Amino acid sequence: MKAFLLYRDRDADWDADLPDHQDALTADLGMDTLFDTMAQGDPLLREVACRVVLTSLADPAAITYRQEIWADCLHQEAVARQVHDLAAEAVEGEKKIYHSFVHSPDAILGRSVRAMEYFTGYLRALRAIADEHPRVPLAGLHPPVHHARR
Repeated sequence: MKAFLLYRDRDADWDADLPDHQDALTADLGMDTLFDTMAQGDPLLREVACRVVLTSLADPAAITYRQEIWADCLHQEAVARQVHDLAAEAVEGEKKIYHSFVHSPDAILGRSVRAMEYFTGYLRALRAIADEHPRVPLAGLHPPVHHARR
């Protein structure tokens, strides 16, 4: 599942380097408090908030897009939270699918099949959310919701 919340046509570059002065910047501006508040105890959200805030953005179209996404999420908060919680649960659960130390084709295929079976339930749940809220205009969530409705 992909939700394009930061850019209209791509995911964020999570491997991009953060500024060299990130620790000093975070300490000087007391940003740990901001990140903790934004995350509300969710470690994944905290990491995302930190990376997004500390990565510069100068493109006016990308800034406008993020503001539109934020407005949609505020307007449809319950749906946005449902989709977030579903995705977070799916990601955490996928980590628990056994990884073999042997990288044979059989082991890789076996894990891949288990992962596909696991995610099928989450895709059905996403489809149920899409069916329950057919007119929700969440622009950034449109790609997975649109595909779930097919």
